Amino acid sequence: MALAFQFGFVVNGGRAKSYTAIAIHGKGGAVEEIFVGEGKDQELAQKITNSLLPLGFNASKISEGRLSGTSDQNICNKTSIGKVVQLEIEKGLRNKLIVDSELFDNFAISIIKNLLLLG
Repeated sequence: MALAFQFGFVVNGGRAKSYTAIAIHGKGGAVEEIFVGEGKDQELAQKITNSLLPLGFNASKISEGRLSGTSDQNICNKTSIGKVVQLEIEKGLRNKLIVDSELFDNFAISIIKNLLLLG
């Protein structure tokens, strides 16, 4: 199951009214790791990665391949600037986020802060 948090919406297959998007996907694997797909917004991907690392998250950027979010067919790349960051969270970390509310809050606040700094 994939959750896509996007500010705005896509109208008739055109560009969304939103400025940017962050897609959050689940990835198999027992490791507690987040893969930050650069999508088409390398700057935001770097900021997100940099904000997660000091909080103890094992986050690494990926710039190529299926998980990177770079495809023009990716619906999240249809924002007003045509950019997205795609987070792939391994099952091991998702399980930990479910039971550790402080860890979950730190993760969510980190992502939200990066979005707020865009405006």
